[in-house]
Amino acid sequence: MSLFSVIIPTYQRPDELRGCLQRLAPGTQSLSFDQYEVIVTDDEGEGSDTQQLVQEEFPWATWMTGPGRGVAANRNNGAQ
Repeated sequence: MSLFSVIIPTYQRPDELRGCLQRLAPGTQSLSFDQYEVIVTDDEGEGSDTQQLVQEEFPWATWMTGPGRGVAANRNNGAQ
């Protein structure tokens, strides 16, 4: 069980997200990966460049479709 979750709400910014996820990758943190999880909630939805990026380059992160109602709703979606 993870000690905490990192929730990243995003919309059409795969390049910025790549940099963020590179810094959160297992092995780059002082915590072992079993102590945290990373959730990317994407307001662009299925088929987005962000979905492809997460699935291909960062398979350890969880990608999910956001509700499409802005950053606060998207962040809450990830926390759910």
